[in-house]
Amino acid sequence: MDITILMKEVTTYVHDLTNGNEFATGMLLTGISSVAIYQAKNLPKVIYSFLLKHFTTTLDVKDSHRAYYSLIKTILILLTVYFIIQRFEDLIEA
Repeated sequence: MDITILMKEVTTYVHDLTNGNEFATGMLLTGISSVAIYQAKNLPKVIYSFLLKHFTTTLDVKDSHRAYYSLIKTILILLTVYFIIQRFEDLIEA
């Protein structure tokens, strides 16, 4: 459905509802559009919250769990290997 046709139908309905009073028609349409715009201001936040909720994964590892220490050890090993490789590449370039 084309938006212009919808707007024309809404305008005609409100015009008939107010018995042809143009001032009242304008006020009602302004009020309706103001409410719609005010409600739409939260739309980006709602979309962002939805995407964040459904497209992210969290992993909670307590420091009292054995997997925590295994994770830390793995991260430290990977960082150490990364920095050794970086240092080795710097020595080769020099």
